[in-house]
Amino acid sequence: MPFPKTFLFPLISVLWFSCSTNELPPCGDADCVSSCSKNDDCEPGLTCQSFQFGEVLICAEPPLGINNGVNPNKGTTTNNKKNTNNNGVNPNNSVPQTTNHTTPTNNGTTSTNNATTSAKPPAITYAYLMLRDNTVGKGCGAISSAGPDPGSDIMWISLLDNNGQTLDYAVSVSAFDGGKANGHNNPGIINGSAPQTNAIGCTEKFNPMTVYSMGCGGTLIFRFPSLLATEELHTIVVGEYGSTCNGSSEDSYRVFGCTDPTRAAMGETLSCTVRFGPDGEGISSFPIPKTN
Repeated sequence: MPFPKTFLFPLISVLWFSCSTNELPPCGDADCVSSCSKNDDCEPGLTCQSFQFGEVLICAEPPLGINNGVNPNKGTTTNNKKNTNNNGVNPNNSVPQTTNHTTPTNNGTTSTNNATTSAKPPAITYAYLMLRDNTVGKGCGAISSAGPDPGSDIMWISLLDNNGQTLDYAVSVSAFDGGKANGHNNPGIINGSAPQTNAIGCTEKFNPMTVYSMGCGGTLIFRFPSLLATEELHTIVVGEYGSTCNGSSEDSYRVFGCTDPTRAAMGETLSCTVRFGPDGEGISSFPIPKTN
């Protein structure tokens, strides 16, 4: 039902505060507003709005109407509130995910791992080694008669790899036979050559040309011509006549590495202090241990 626009505002005030009538007087064709039941009944730019507590519905511009929460579309929800920006507030009350669009740079520097890894130290090698007689029994007691072969009786010295293959034979550098009479005092038989032995490594003839007797407490500095004896890689094998070859089981000896090759080459034994394993007797093996 059409109503005059000029009559609408005072009429709304009257109807708002009084309940004397539920109708508005008719109006002419010009300057009238139309009644409605939903927004689609109104001209573009107007919405169907209620007044007098929702009992009368008219088409009007949104700021003019008072809908008091009444939905004129009867099931179609219209939000007449001003749309506001949430300014980054997450409506789900969760913390908004932040994306960093800045590409990090290292300013020309290279990132490094602060956890330092210690480099493995180089393997210790020995250019010179030493045999020392440790016999305390027959022929080397406090009271002893002179014998032809006091102390340990050395036939050969070899260098093996970890697979047990012979790599080289030793050459004598200097020797001290302990001062007792010795009929087998030629260290020159340790000359780097493969010895003439039987299957178990024993010489068939025990004589000054096949055996060097070290003497009681005697020493023998030696080297390998083609290789440096290296820790954890090599094993030294001493061919001592002893019980292996039906000789004296009382003979014993020790093997050392020399840390000062210059002095060792001159026959000094003071730097030959790195001991390889326990005492040997007969034919014995001495793996070169790791020292660091």
